[in-house]
Amino acid sequence: YSSAFTSVAIVNHWGGGFQGEVCIPITKELNGWKAHLMFDQDVNSLEVWVADATKVSDREYILVNKDYNSVEHVGDKLCFTFLGHGTGDIVPTTTVYIEGMDQPATSGTNPPSGGGDSTQTASPTSSGGAGGAGGGAPGTKDYASALAKSILFYDAQRSGKLPADNPIPWRGDSALNDCVPGGWYDAGDHIKFGLPMASSATLLTWSLIRFKDGYQNAKQLDMMYDMIKWPLDYFLKAWDPTSKTLTVQVGDGGADHSFWGRPEDMTMARPCKVVNAGTK
Repeated sequence: YSSAFTSVAIVNHWGGGFQGEVCIPITKELNGWKAHLMFDQDVNSLEVWVADATKVSDREYILVNKDYNSVEHVGDKLCFTFLGHGTGDIVPTTTVYIEGMDQPATSGTNPPSGGGDSTQTASPTSSGGAGGAGGGAPGTKDYASALAKSILFYDAQRSGKLPADNPIPWRGDSALNDCVPGGWYDAGDHIKFGLPMASSATLLTWSLIRFKDGYQNAKQLDMMYDMIKWPLDYFLKAWDPTSKTLTVQVGDGGADHSFWGRPEDMTMARPCKVVNAGTK
């Protein structure tokens, strides 16, 4: 092989599968790329979302860029997450290289299958500020900008005492005397409904777990962490382990719909609805 190998971090594993995180420093201008992902144990199938994957063998897969992330520049990092599926609880030694892109040698370790010039170890990025530019590469649509604005939408729904770094300048503190402060307002109203909020938080958290590399490449990972923590903190406060009751609603629909104003200016009563094991 004429290209250097980068070690891949296996960050999670379980019976029948494992999760890997790749972060490859870009050392050559690329207009389209093809990466070889190689394992020292058999991997039956692979899930990856930033590329089209082709199985060469149980120990090698070829990943080809999508249209939106074909262009990579020197100094960028190509970072992504993948899921591998095999037999048993395996943690394969894994390496990756991009065809035609030589990298500085840092050790003499060989790849798991076949020979190589050298291996460069790279740790996966863990914060949004240091992610690669795969999501921000030139294209017909700016998905990184769309993702950032989607996160701001949820920040605009915040109830309670807002933090000093609140990114929505026209929002202020509101509903500070709620039985459970915090959380998100619902659908343009000022009620807090537990079920829709939980549904939204679940899907958003799932997207973060499955597509962390997308947030990372768009440099939105820290913003996503901050955004999703708001409803999760609310649910922790909504559950009373002593009385085993859960607050599932704050506010009255009739009173709320009669008020056409900002949540910062609310003066109506905001009753709480709670449930327990005996609720029907």
